[in-house]
Amino acid sequence: MAQSILPLMLHAGRYIALCVAIGASAQSADQNKTLDLGLVRTTEPAVVVVGGSGTGGGIGGPGSVIQPVKVSIMQVDKSRCRSGEMVIQMGVSNTTDQMIMLPWSPDGEAVVAPHGLAAFPYKHLNISLFEEGTNTQSSAVSLFGTPHSSGSEVSLKPGESVVVRGLRISNPSNDLCAARFSAVVTLYSEELFKDGDNKYRLRSRQLWQAEAHSPSTHKHEVQQERVLDHAMAFPTHLKVPQVPAENCSTTSLADSSGTFPAEFRST
Repeated sequence: MAQSILPLMLHAGRYIALCVAIGASAQSADQNKTLDLGLVRTTEPAVVVVGGSGTGGGIGGPGSVIQPVKVSIMQVDKSRCRSGEMVIQMGVSNTTDQMIMLPWSPDGEAVVAPHGLAAFPYKHLNISLFEEGTNTQSSAVSLFGTPHSSGSEVSLKPGESVVVRGLRISNPSNDLCAARFSAVVTLYSEELFKDGDNKYRLRSRQLWQAEAHSPSTHKHEVQQERVLDHAMAFPTHLKVPQVPAENCSTTSLADSSGTFPAEFRST
């Protein structure tokens, strides 16, 4: 009898272990869709860049612009708004019928590391927060991604979303409790390449830009807002190489047929 029960126990044990592994994998995937800037290493790229160029990307005019994502401001912590500080949680959703990849690491030093290569391509997602009415950038965070750096990209299936926590607006001289603000998200395809002097230059192309505006901030709405953890560390501003603003016009990633370039689609 004991001999007949033993195989059943072993089989049950393997089944339980498989279920646990599947559950852990699903939980890990869900966690990867949320980035808490207060809990991760935030650095700027360490590569010295001597110059570069920037251009708009994609083809599309008025009426044919197709944005691959929707940006939304999900939650706002205004517990310190009278001192001029707010903490924001932002969502980015895939609005296409294709899987897309987004840069997902704020550790620019680790991700943007060409190690002497003649050319090093990567993606750069810039998130900027602006206080409306002042046209002043309150803060900016950059995320980097490349297939050469494990975990530096996140995949989004059609309709799927990611969440970024710990984005801060700070203006100590003003009471921000009634302030409105906007979040602007821009994706760049960038490449470091060596020139004739064996020095790195940057080639940058804007793929798309999307934005979201804060909801109305009437008193009764402020009281109903969910409060986030306000003890998060302030993320370091990433000083990535800049290109002339006039060369980075807002353009669509898709062409007039609605087809996205292969470099943006996942493989």
